Amino acid sequence: ADNGLGHAFVMTVAGVQRIYHLNRANGHIDSDQLVVHALRRAAPSPLAGLPALGYVSPLASRGYPALEPTAGATAGLQSPDAILGATKVGKLTTIIYVEKQLNPSKTNNCASTPSWALTNIVTGKPRKANTDVITIRVATTTDGINFSDVGAVSGLQDPTTTAFDGIRWLGSGSIVPLSNGRYGMFFGAGNCLDNDSDGFHFIGYAETTGVVSKPSDLLSWTVIYGFDNPILSTDTVTDPGTGKSYPANRPLIDVANADVLTPAQVAPWVPPAGHNTNFFSGRVYDPQATVTDRSTVTIVFAGYNTPQPSSNLGDYRTIGRFQLRFPQGYIAGPSYTDAY
Repeated sequence: ADNGLGHAFVMTVAGVQRIYHLNRANGHIDSDQLVVHALRRAAPSPLAGLPALGYVSPLASRGYPALEPTAGATAGLQSPDAILGATKVGKLTTIIYVEKQLNPSKTNNCASTPSWALTNIVTGKPRKANTDVITIRVATTTDGINFSDVGAVSGLQDPTTTAFDGIRWLGSGSIVPLSNGRYGMFFGAGNCLDNDSDGFHFIGYAETTGVVSKPSDLLSWTVIYGFDNPILSTDTVTDPGTGKSYPANRPLIDVANADVLTPAQVAPWVPPAGHNTNFFSGRVYDPQATVTDRSTVTIVFAGYNTPQPSSNLGDYRTIGRFQLRFPQGYIAGPSYTDAY
């Protein structure tokens, strides 16, 4: 929730398992380091060691929410928003993470969303330009607290694009090792059709351009499933002026009527005709990949049936799952984990 902790990621470094969160409090979000708590790795319930409340609620304390006293923080990350994945490269634990700068962009910005964008169709009004800048970065650590920057990633997104079929913001995802020594990444992303830097228009997939033998090898990627050939997507929209559809092609996971609630179940909200086909019609993001076997990956993801959750408080967020098949032996194996 806002003014709380978000974007949880669990990682073990040097035998200590920790959970990392974004500090979402006003004045802290995307500027502070990540909040860190140690977990009881060997316990039957590792999360049992966490404090009852990461934040003290203003509803309970009659004051502004504050972090509880045992919370730690990372050092050396640049405006971190979320960790996309971690792997051991040599003796270094290496992470890929999202750097989010709030409102620094002065040029090459999106206009308000067009009249045919999903958010306009659902809310009846455009969403104003978003000037946040996303950079995907790589960093290394030996202790799980102090990080050294490796650099900015190329090939995943363009923070200056205003094209409706481009990738401007990449906000969530996960990585898997491939048997050829490269890495794959599943990600959620978006652009000026949403004007939201959280990146929730579609789920895509990319791979490193080469074998990963050192941390800097994680800096170069190639998108294989992008905006116009997505793995999973929000509902298709069409520009009436050009006749072009977004996305241009049907998604790899092409379904309809996946757990859609009836109009009576979401009343008084009225679903827009033709744009309420799945529980993820409005948002789809945060693909978390689990290697099932050397040819199968299970993806758990989040979705809303509206682009803005406030449009329909009766159907806010749903968690979904699907599986993808690769050629036999393409994945490195199910032993991969974010714990080292």
